[in-house]
Amino acid sequence: MPSTSTKSQTSTSDYKWGRNETKILIDLYAKYKKRTGTFEVKTIKIMWQKIAEELSKLNIHVTANNCVNRWKVLERNYKKYIDNQNKTGKSISFKYILIIFVIFSKSMVA
Repeated sequence: MPSTSTKSQTSTSDYKWGRNETKILIDLYAKYKKRTGTFEVKTIKIMWQKIAEELSKLNIHVTANNCVNRWKVLERNYKKYIDNQNKTGKSISFKYILIIFVIFSKSMVA
């Protein structure tokens, strides 16, 4: 029976991300992505663990896997938005486009 409680704690599908939580995640990603590869944040995995820890301090209880999965959804939606813009020129709605665009623009330059 103890394995079920561990499974529920590490389940990635339980958490529903709100707009504020997502914005905080994006801000933390921007903060820690710059530090990846340094002594403080040696790997991407450690980056996600640190982000999850900071979110927990803000009373947003998620796992590193929750953060990774949410980021993948944001990244996928961003790419879908850009592809649609390039193909049709029409604008579809993507709440976080400006914030994500800045992050991706900086990562392409660096």
